[in-house]
Amino acid sequence: MLNISEQSRRSPKELKAEVLDFLQQHRVAVLSTLTPDNKPYAAPVIYAVDNSFHFYFFTRSDSKKYVGLAKDCLVSLVVYDEQEPQVVQTEGCASLEEDEQAIKEMSAELIKISMDSSPWYDPPIAKMTGGDFTLVKFHPKSLRYGDFRGSKSAPSPFKQVLP
Repeated sequence: MLNISEQSRRSPKELKAEVLDFLQQHRVAVLSTLTPDNKPYAAPVIYAVDNSFHFYFFTRSDSKKYVGLAKDCLVSLVVYDEQEPQVVQTEGCASLEEDEQAIKEMSAELIKISMDSSPWYDPPIAKMTGGDFTLVKFHPKSLRYGDFRGSKSAPSPFKQVLP
């Protein structure tokens, strides 16, 4: 663990590497969308993340997530670790992934992540019926990282990573 003075001296590149490592060690996020009648809706998603901080997750074409994304691409996504108190908070736009190579690669990675994270049971999406599987790509416009492991007298635990 970095002490507070070491945390404040990190370069933007070092901070991005630390945040990417955090995201790759955690695989469940909470995605928030709006319902067609403009009510907030939050749901857990198993995700993969690439080196450019694009998040990928599956949903079904008749799910509340999908319906919300069809209404408005603007979403927020949060990843939190309660054992080592850290959080990544993002907001941006999500869309259906259409690139065949990306679909192939990210689908394989998501299946592996799902199987590794729950070897004793099928991932939740596998138990849902109806609708086609779709791969969603989330493009964060803003991403901030909060590290609450330091002392109470430390400066703000939040660092802006994107933009």
